[in-house]
Amino acid sequence: LTRREFVNLGAAAAAVTASPLGRAGAQEVACVHWAARAAADMPEPDLPALLLSRAAFGARPGDVERARRIGPGAWIEEQLDHTAIDDSAVETPLRQTLPSLSMTPGQLLTTYDKKQGELIAELRAATLYRMVYSPRLLYEVMVEFWSDHFNIYHLANLCRTFKTIDDRDVIRAHALGRFKDLLTASARSPAMLHFLDNDVNRRGRPNENYGREIMELHTLGVAADGVPYTEEDIKNVALCFTGWGWD
Repeated sequence: LTRREFVNLGAAAAAVTASPLGRAGAQEVACVHWAARAAADMPEPDLPALLLSRAAFGARPGDVERARRIGPGAWIEEQLDHTAIDDSAVETPLRQTLPSLSMTPGQLLTTYDKKQGELIAELRAATLYRMVYSPRLLYEVMVEFWSDHFNIYHLANLCRTFKTIDDRDVIRAHALGRFKDLLTASARSPAMLHFLDNDVNRRGRPNENYGREIMELHTLGVAADGVPYTEEDIKNVALCFTGWGWD
C-alpha cells in the first residue's frame, strides 16, 4: 500500500467503527434468510470458465473464449505440456529487470549482502508478474501449490537469500514433474536445510526438525497412535539426514 492508500483505508475503518452498526450491541442486524437448491435445479457449469477459475489465477481477456473453442480436454493437455508453451515474452523482461532470478547462491550472498529486502521484493514481484501474465497458467498454479506444500518462511535468516534458489531450482523445476524428484530436490535445497535446521544436524548431535517435517508435512501426514509412523521412525530419519547441509 502507498502511504495515501493506507491513510484512506484507516479512515474508512474508523468510519465503520463510528457507525451504529460498527458498535457491538448498538443495533441488531436483520437475519438473512436463505434456502438451499437441489443439484438438479442448478445450471450446468461452464467448464471452460470453471477451468480458468480453478486451474489458473482467473481468466484474462479472451481466455475463456479460447478454452471454449478448443475444448476443456484440449486446454488441460496443452497446459500440462507447459514447456511447449512459449513464455519468453514474460521471462525475458523479468530476467533483464530482476538479475537475482538467474544468480547462483554465491552471487546472491555477495551482491545482496546488504540489500536482502531488495532481493525479497524481486522474487515476490516475479511471482506476481508470472501469475498475471504467464501463458503457462496451470504451471503457475502448481508452482504456488508446491511452494505452499514445501513451505519456507521467506524472512527466516538465510532463507531471505536461498528462497530465490529454491523457487527456481526446486519448485519451478519440478512443479509439473514427478513428486519423487521434487521431494529429493527439496531435501537438497539450502533454503529448506537451513529453515528446518538440518544444516546443524550432526552425528552425535542429531536435530530432528527436518526428519519430523519431511514425514508429517511433506509426505505421510500426521501420525495418530503410532500410525503411519512412530517417534522412533522420526529419530531414525533424522539420523539418515545427519551431515546434509550446504556449502
